[in-house]
Amino acid sequence: MGLFGTSDPVKKEEKMLAKDAKHDDKLVKQALKDLAHTEKEEHKAQKAHDKAVKEHAKIVEKEHKLSERVNAAVHQHDESVSKENKLAHDIQAREQYHAKLEQEIAAKKQAVEQVTQRHNSNDHQREERHHALEATHATPGTTATTSTVHPNGVNGEPYTTTAAATGTGSSTAGVLPTHTTTGTVPAGERY
Repeated sequence: MGLFGTSDPVKKEEKMLAKDAKHDDKLVKQALKDLAHTEKEEHKAQKAHDKAVKEHAKIVEKEHKLSERVNAAVHQHDESVSKENKLAHDIQAREQYHAKLEQEIAAKKQAVEQVTQRHNSNDHQREERHHALEATHATPGTTATTSTVHPNGVNGEPYTTTAAATGTGSSTAGVLPTHTTTGTVPAGERY
């Protein structure tokens, strides 16, 4: 063991993989929290919009009744028209806000999906790397081969990653296996 920690490359790699997984989990949780918060705001905005529409309908009805008695209630009529205009403006503002929240929800749902897909892809890559590390440290005289078909290749076509290690009694610690790929690996999925 070195002065500042372990010098074992497998332990270092496992520690790095665990740290990556924790970071991905944190991103997914934060994206879900943001989505829930925006959905709650959208629900409040919808309720406020519905209330404003009902209030507007009531004021319009009141305005029509008062307009029939204009000679006796000019002041009340003017006041009702003023309220009607204000509520109409409020409805327009709330409709714009509601539309904005709907767009944010769609964007955040897409962000959640992307983060989740990236998380799943990273988990899969970490698992492959972990298996490759185990294969490089196999018992002398044995051969360990790992072959994985990736379902998310380019244009939906799967690609295969194969890792092989042969224990020959010589030390292969710290050497990652050779990977061969069939098909094109997207740049975001390479490591």
